[in-house]
Amino acid sequence: MSSFIAPIDLPYYGRGMVAMERIQPGTIALSKTVDAFTLEVGILTTHCSGCTSEGQKTLRCTACKTIHYCSKTCQKADWPLHKLECKALQASKHNGILPSICRLLIRLYSISLKNPKRIEQLESHRTDFPKVAASWTDAELIASAASHYTKSYQTDFFRSLFCKLSINSMNLVTCSFDRLGVCLDTVLSRINHSCEPNCHIIFEGSRAILVATRQIQKNEQLFISYTDVRLPQSIRQKQLKKKYFFDCECEKCAKESLSGEKDGSHYQSQLKNNRESLSKNLKLAKELWSSSCEKCLYPWGILLHRIKLGFLNEMNYDGAFAALLLKSVNDPYRDAIHVVDEYQLLLLGKQLIMEVKQSIFPNDRPLEIELGGGRTHSGDARLDQQEKVNFSALRGEQHCFLSYYSISLDDLVVWLLQRAGYLLETVKHSHPDTCFAISVVEDVKEFFEVCKDYQSSFVDHKYFRTFETKLEEACKDYLMRY
Repeated sequence: MSSFIAPIDLPYYGRGMVAMERIQPGTIALSKTVDAFTLEVGILTTHCSGCTSEGQKTLRCTACKTIHYCSKTCQKADWPLHKLECKALQASKHNGILPSICRLLIRLYSISLKNPKRIEQLESHRTDFPKVAASWTDAELIASAASHYTKSYQTDFFRSLFCKLSINSMNLVTCSFDRLGVCLDTVLSRINHSCEPNCHIIFEGSRAILVATRQIQKNEQLFISYTDVRLPQSIRQKQLKKKYFFDCECEKCAKESLSGEKDGSHYQSQLKNNRESLSKNLKLAKELWSSSCEKCLYPWGILLHRIKLGFLNEMNYDGAFAALLLKSVNDPYRDAIHVVDEYQLLLLGKQLIMEVKQSIFPNDRPLEIELGGGRTHSGDARLDQQEKVNFSALRGEQHCFLSYYSISLDDLVVWLLQRAGYLLETVKHSHPDTCFAISVVEDVKEFFEVCKDYQSSFVDHKYFRTFETKLEEACKDYLMRY
């Protein structure tokens, strides 16, 4: 346990965590490897099941032939939790690979056999689950499968374990919030929820890092958010009630109840139906603009994120940049998700600029290559092998998206430099002690070096805002016309 925090039992909240001393924003309050995790089926052959690393030379479990590791060290360390899982995977192979939640349930069972007290302390809401038909059906199916394939034949015990797992598990994600699988940690599970959290959790592989997002006073309770704080109150409350069986009474929810804040929850069904369709998402965006829906409210953030992904799938970087800019500049929250958006916005902005001479990012090179922190998959630094662009010689030239809307290349570079400076400072607080932060710092410094001729070009805040408004309008028009 970290010296910054300690477990405590609290009225109303029950189990919780409090600060043992004053914690400054950006401080790592706790850093530990999670007790157990399992990867999504789709990445089992590309990621290590012991440390989540990707692209390393893999070793396959010779018994189940399903789980892969990057080294014998990872394989040996994971064996105590994989042993029962291995038998279950062998027994179930004629029915396909067991889903990640079922495999994690088996790993949780392995922990309970060795140390029952660690699992007994977890909240389960065992009496509440049968009241929710869909949740209880899941519990029945997954518990039965885990009990059968491990040959434990303790279905009722597995049901209770599933309830604990469902309440206390978290999505295992990368530092940039790409989903890897699901995990559970008995220490982190003590931290309670608030829609106005004072901490967030990021992951570096299988290591969970609890970071303070604002100053936390001594003896103050720590909170994270169990749901997306950008969602309307009605959707947040439904999600929390359905999955965690409580009504949130935090200050944010209380304020939104009193103010009658505009609720965009009626768009939720359209968002679900449009998950994979760029054309349908663009149609919904046009509908929202026509209705004058505020740019910072739901469902704008989710919708623009999906539009960005749709454009990236088509390798349309102009469209991806336009969608992400609209999402980022209108985001009311300055959290870890916003920092990731700012980083990707910088990379996409560089893509637009570099395409002017096709010097650093040729059109036929996928953008994914440069999302890894300034290095190619082979590990070669981009700028070590290529001549830096002489931006002084390009001043005033236009290209594609920039040209159509009369966006000055000079102004775009300076605007990106301003946001890169902000990104350089904030990533150290949002993602401390991570490879992601190192990658961001390297890319930002590289961008400063390439664009050093622009460093002293302008600092007029009024002009900066005017240009940003013009750029925002251009991005909106681009999406409306597409």
